[in-house]
Amino acid sequence: MAIDDSTRELGRRSLSRSTLAPVTAREFVEEVLNSNGFHELSEVAQLLTSEAVTNAVVHTGAASELIIEVIGRVVRVTVNDSGHGAVVVSHPEPSGSGGGRGLFIIEQLSARWGVQESLSGHSVWFEIQSPSST
Repeated sequence: MAIDDSTRELGRRSLSRSTLAPVTAREFVEEVLNSNGFHELSEVAQLLTSEAVTNAVVHTGAASELIIEVIGRVVRVTVNDSGHGAVVVSHPEPSGSGGGRGLFIIEQLSARWGVQESLSGHSVWFEIQSPSST
């Protein structure tokens, strides 16, 4: 049996710098994944996308771009923003309140994730895998 490891873009969306960007991103991820047969990954993908987009809005105050790709049965979501500087994963105390958990949540719930920096900003990406492909 051949393994399909080709990358295919499922969708791309520009997001405003508005606090509504995470909502728009979640809705887009749900629509794209459900219409492409990735129902079982939709909820986790929506949560992780919301965290990545919220970080982009809060820390850059700029518009961002959302890209959804599939590699075999692995879904990769990338959020590109114009931010500069270090991207740090906070490991908040269990009793703490407030924010700072976005990248920690992505780290915990994704199969793989990372940050790429370029002259134009950051790309935060994560991959989640279909349970049927593990």
